[in-house]
Amino acid sequence: MTKIEKLITITKIGDKDKKFWIKDEAGEFYSGFKDWQGADTTEWSLVQHGNHGEPFKEGQQALIEFTKTAGTDKEGKDVIYKNLKAIYPADTTPKPNRLEKPHGGANSASGGLPGGNGQPPKGDTFWDMKAYKQCLWGYALQKGLDTFSPNDCDLVWAAFKAIETDAEKRFNPSALREAVQRHAPSVAEELPTIDVADDISEMAKEMADQDVSGIPF
Repeated sequence: MTKIEKLITITKIGDKDKKFWIKDEAGEFYSGFKDWQGADTTEWSLVQHGNHGEPFKEGQQALIEFTKTAGTDKEGKDVIYKNLKAIYPADTTPKPNRLEKPHGGANSASGGLPGGNGQPPKGDTFWDMKAYKQCLWGYALQKGLDTFSPNDCDLVWAAFKAIETDAEKRFNPSALREAVQRHAPSVAEELPTIDVADDISEMAKEMADQDVSGIPF
């Protein structure tokens, strides 16, 4: 099913039960599901956190991806439903000739944003959220869904942040190491790597026990 890209101004955002919808300046509605099998859908997560970590709001511009599905309404009339597949900040908007053309024209086959294939680039927030959710699901399934609790979310979050901190140190070497690497590569190879987390599990537990209620994550 072909995805269509379109730049819109959000005039209304609503949700009820498991569904949500967005209305644009032309009165068009784009809908989707909030959760699937107990977890937030990617579409709903983007609506809530995809605007540079913040939720999208009425009055803002956004770049959306949607598909069209033929159906019938309650009165039996033929209608075209627009299924929201993704929503991104307007500042990631491609050139206008790559967006949906007027009068329902198809968008460019090469995709609307750098990278091609019709897939807008994903920001750090998107990938961090995806990685965290995968970690959370893996931990929950290993422990058992019947015993999983909000305290476990804090434990996984603490471990996730500890791993991120360690990765930043390992993949962003110090100025000293970079200088040695440039001028004496053989010496740099012998420099030790400081292990800042010998036991990430113990670190996570210690962090989880701390009062983090006042920290704006």
